[in-house]
Amino acid sequence: MLRNVIYIGIIRQGSERHQGEHEAIIADDTFGRVQQILTDQSPGEEAKIKRGTSALLKGLVFDINDGRLLPTHCNKKGQRYHYYTSEKRLRDASQDPDGLRVPAADLEELVTKAIASKLTNDQWLIENVTVIPTTIPKLIQAAKTSADTIIDKNLDSTHTVRKLIERVVVEKSRVTISVSKKELLKLSSQDEQHEAISENTIINQNSA
Repeated sequence: MLRNVIYIGIIRQGSERHQGEHEAIIADDTFGRVQQILTDQSPGEEAKIKRGTSALLKGLVFDINDGRLLPTHCNKKGQRYHYYTSEKRLRDASQDPDGLRVPAADLEELVTKAIASKLTNDQWLIENVTVIPTTIPKLIQAAKTSADTIIDKNLDSTHTVRKLIERVVVEKSRVTISVSKKELLKLSSQDEQHEAISENTIINQNSA
């Protein structure tokens, strides 16, 4: 019962699951934490499931035409495979023959590594976040702490990643990650002093 995805707005159709029309009654982060606890406490192969199966980027992934990529999965030979799949492709594959279906774990790994890398890049932080000069050391330290949280993949990692990301745009050979400058500012407690700066900064990653 505690693993029923209907609580987060997902419905199952055969071996796949899709975004339902009903509203979620449990927040994604809460549901994800419960699943992690259940997985950690259970024996066998389930305990080996990667975080990539918990739809870390749900609601944040789009294609180049602004179409949503929804979290789905399918079962093959007893193994469950998770993807982010074009919404149009899910409705009718003939309408979107070139629609994307991206392995969830691969995309989530690429995105989290890219964000963690930028958070530990002092020059990138200084160029993309406008703060009072005296608070730069605090910003750098806070960013590195956030990067460590993301890399450790602990229970706070999902919250940190989702808070920083505005959207992820997936193309055939490139992934563009839009990071919230407002959330970056909060790392140094400067969001109130620089409230007007709310545009996003971009990270481009090859997805070959």
